[in-house]
Amino acid sequence: MTDAEILTAVNAIFDTHLDGEYWAGLENTRKTAAVKTATLDILARVAWLSQEDIAANSPALYAIAEQAVYLSRNYADQTSGKVITSESVEGLSVGYTLVGGTSKWGIGLSPRAEAYLNQLSKSRFKGGIYLTRG
Repeated sequence: MTDAEILTAVNAIFDTHLDGEYWAGLENTRKTAAVKTATLDILARVAWLSQEDIAANSPALYAIAEQAVYLSRNYADQTSGKVITSESVEGLSVGYTLVGGTSKWGIGLSPRAEAYLNQLSKSRFKGGIYLTRG
């Protein structure tokens, strides 16, 4: 899929998504940037997938959509690398955590995008791993 096709498909996903109203309220330039960045994020984690291999209604496309909305909401926090997650009553102690946590896919990834990547990873081998001797 081209960048324009991916953006169109992501917009269609958000027509029936819980974050649809939020996504519809974003400027087109922000949507375009979020989708392009999300596409690069997903492709960087799945080395065997190319942008041309992304198909409509595929786990890869849904991962891109989830990552795009996640980035549009959290990009400023991600670039700082951490957010305050706890403070003491006296204000003397502050706890931080990395935005996006960590997983086998790395930091900065939407939890829902991670679920689609796991599904995509499993579907690559269609339930089995085939080894040959050469």
